[in-house]
Amino acid sequence: MTATAPRPALLGPTIALLLGVFAVGSEALVISPLLEDIASDLATSLERAGLSVSVYGLAVATVAPGAGLVADRIGRRATILLGLAIFAAAGVLCAIAPTLAVLIGGRALCGVGAGLFLPAAYTWVGDEVPYEIRAQVMGRVIAGWAAALVLGVPLGGLIGQFAGWRESLAAMALLALAAAGAAVRLIPAGSGAARRSGPRPGFSDTLRVPGVSRLLVVNLLDMLAFYGAYTYLGSYIREELNVRSGVASGLILLYGIGVALTSFNGRVLDRLGKERALTITLVALSMILVFLPTTSGSVLLLGAVLLLFGTQQSAFLTSMATVMTERSQEARGTAVALMSCTSYIGVTLGAAIMGPIFTGPGYWLVGLSCGGLCLVAAAVSARTTVVSARTSS
Repeated sequence: MTATAPRPALLGPTIALLLGVFAVGSEALVISPLLEDIASDLATSLERAGLSVSVYGLAVATVAPGAGLVADRIGRRATILLGLAIFAAAGVLCAIAPTLAVLIGGRALCGVGAGLFLPAAYTWVGDEVPYEIRAQVMGRVIAGWAAALVLGVPLGGLIGQFAGWRESLAAMALLALAAAGAAVRLIPAGSGAARRSGPRPGFSDTLRVPGVSRLLVVNLLDMLAFYGAYTYLGSYIREELNVRSGVASGLILLYGIGVALTSFNGRVLDRLGKERALTITLVALSMILVFLPTTSGSVLLLGAVLLLFGTQQSAFLTSMATVMTERSQEARGTAVALMSCTSYIGVTLGAAIMGPIFTGPGYWLVGLSCGGLCLVAAAVSARTTVVSARTSS
């Protein structure tokens, strides 16, 4: 059956959520090309500066499960607005941080805001959009990550190069404030609020839903691999090509273009099958990550691999969020919150584990390790699809 087009009434809220993801994604991802400048200005090592990424992920992972329960009680819209407001305020703190400790504290608060916003945004789509077209709308919301990479990160990198990393992070805080304003205007009051009465499923109930636990493992492994590779990608490019943050951000822009190519074509995933797409993209990602560190000798080859990297990671994220919102309909908020939790456990572990590997053996071992993680995730994903097919039959 051919998927129908999304309803016009979804356009405004979709734009608002896209802008929110754009703001959150820009601040989260611009750290990579700015990391060397931050370390130099705050008189610390690159590895210690990388803790600002790890603590961000740890904060999201800690807050996200509870955020699902909050969103179930006060509504998705209120949670979305609260998350963006906290994120903007924390971004200002990061921009004025006089020491690494204050920066890490600000990044932790950014993680609190993101931990509230992201699960509520994805769950809103699950509440309001029929499953047969959900990948289309989810892809457009997740396209905020593409916009972050295509526009936010290059802009942040250029601001960092010509004005300073503090000014770059201040600009990211203004983006979050603008996104909050858009959410107030474009998402209707009461929209996305939980409608069920009576007791709601808890964490243990959600984890017992067939397939949810395996999907969470798959998501954890992918995000650990992605952030382990991405956090030090900017530094790797700068070292290998001897360039500054603006050029490194420009190359990473190609990854964002790849994300955009897939995000705005969610109908392809609707037709292919979201669960099947999970396994296919993970196999592709495992090969890309292993190959990536070998491409520094050719800017054209590096750019092509980054473009392909973006298409596959975006397809994975869209498919994962869409499948998770359907897998546990009665506990959708909690299931998606747990998905965000595992995502940012992956952020925390990826940045922390791969830092010593990058500064030690080198980026080649980062790529090999992350590619292996994606291959394990593909095996778990394939098993999940088989079990799901048996259960449905």
